[in-house]
Amino acid sequence: MGYRRFYRAYLRAALWIASVTALIMVLNCFIQYHCTPLEESLQGYGRQYSTEDLAELRDMIVEQANTLAEEVPETNFSRAVLHDPAAASRDAVAALASMYPRLGGYQVNPKPLYYSWFVSQQYMQGYYFPFSMEANYNNLMMPMNIPFTMCHEIAHTHGYILEDDANFLAFLACTESKEPVLRYSGYLGILYYVDNDFYASAGKTEYRRHPDISEKVRSDSRFLSEKAWAQVEQLSPLPTKTVQAAADTYVDTTLKANGIASGKASYSHVVALLLEYYDGDYSGAKRHTHSSS
Repeated sequence: MGYRRFYRAYLRAALWIASVTALIMVLNCFIQYHCTPLEESLQGYGRQYSTEDLAELRDMIVEQANTLAEEVPETNFSRAVLHDPAAASRDAVAALASMYPRLGGYQVNPKPLYYSWFVSQQYMQGYYFPFSMEANYNNLMMPMNIPFTMCHEIAHTHGYILEDDANFLAFLACTESKEPVLRYSGYLGILYYVDNDFYASAGKTEYRRHPDISEKVRSDSRFLSEKAWAQVEQLSPLPTKTVQAAADTYVDTTLKANGIASGKASYSHVVALLLEYYDGDYSGAKRHTHSSS
């Protein structure tokens, strides 16, 4: 009889834990996949954009990144970051509340992931934890990845669960900031989404006719430095390829289970959001950068 009571109590506890876990995941994560898409509020929503339109967007981003790379000072160890990037990122996201009211209110403080070496093997820059509503970032990344990632994860805590939405809002938060470091991080954060899509659309010959990405930008936009990768491989008991493959399968399955038919490819939908947001008018972005130089 004692064993039966124990097993019944154990089963009830397990069911309660499972129920609470499921409820939190539904309220703080899964249900948000079915909100009205952010892109419906953009001025170019529903329009079709050509390779020429994509070229114009890509060239603007490359030129802004190349310019800002020269404005951000260098140190002996890495390119400088803000004294308090977390505070700057919170302020940058809060400043977008006039356009996107859901970003208003309390701003969480982004925290470094304790197991950054493990998420590095998954090529993850950050993680939104729905059980505590925390925004977490990989502190082994190259410094210029950090402000953009903080803004991305903060956007998740405000209910923008789709990756392309969070990338888009992080880009806006960073590039509208007065801080050159934040603006630079914003352009780096979406640079290769746009650049890769343009290369695939235009082909090698046409691609070579457009502005080159500077060596400083290429260096700053790396995920991890060689030293950090060595640290990751030393700490991990599993090969990076194994961890990455498992992570890709999990992320892809989770996204598709929540109605994102393209799975992990949804990360590149930020390009469409940018085209719809600017709708061919890049004068504001160019004025913003030049006014700080």
